[in-house]
Amino acid sequence: MGSVVDINFPPRITAQGIQEVAILEQFKEGAVWLRGPARQGKTGTAVAIAHGLREHYGKLPILDFLPYEAFGEHKYMGLREIIPLLEKIGDIIEAGNKEGVSNDIIRARIEAKVGFSIENLTWVLDEAYKYLRKMRSTSKVVVAFSDLIAVCYHFHWTVIICTPGREISTRVSEDQEPIELICSFNLHLKEVHAHGWNPRTSRAIHLYTPMEIYGKMYDSTNPQAIMRSKQIKIKGNV
Repeated sequence: MGSVVDINFPPRITAQGIQEVAILEQFKEGAVWLRGPARQGKTGTAVAIAHGLREHYGKLPILDFLPYEAFGEHKYMGLREIIPLLEKIGDIIEAGNKEGVSNDIIRARIEAKVGFSIENLTWVLDEAYKYLRKMRSTSKVVVAFSDLIAVCYHFHWTVIICTPGREISTRVSEDQEPIELICSFNLHLKEVHAHGWNPRTSRAIHLYTPMEIYGKMYDSTNPQAIMRSKQIKIKGNV
């Protein structure tokens, strides 16, 4: 993976060889919350993490946007698909919990309903704020969204959530606390810096994602790197 992490070790450590595996291990299961203003590289960072998790751990990415062919194998679910899917999953989990059945039975029921294996997935919700903003905390979508995070460790999921604000801060319980990273784009270095901490290890995380690599894997109007590169080309031609 082209990202770089500095876990309390100055100067910056490049994500090559053994370091790369150590970095990705932190994102192998659980929720990762990427936040920050529009066009600051949240999607690019999500793409880099999802790409690396598939390469190292065989985690199939489920994306709510269409990447370019360079990204590799994935499953696409648009907004009209993912909301009903979240509702279905939430209903099945809620019913299973009330019955007191095992996670294996819940998983089998979900797989029978959705039609694919749900073990070892990476969910990338690039426009997650659309699911959460201005919705009641009791709405089926919000409940299902919380359930999605709650069962991460049961099904070996990584859920990567991108929001501009603090939309998920009131949607998760204390035991669901995600790795929260704030993204900002560095025009000079053409990379995204995502910094935050891992609540499970209480250690700082600094990810540096080169948009030169990952910006070519998807088409989006959001990433600052793509917008900035267009502006640079325009200025260079004047």
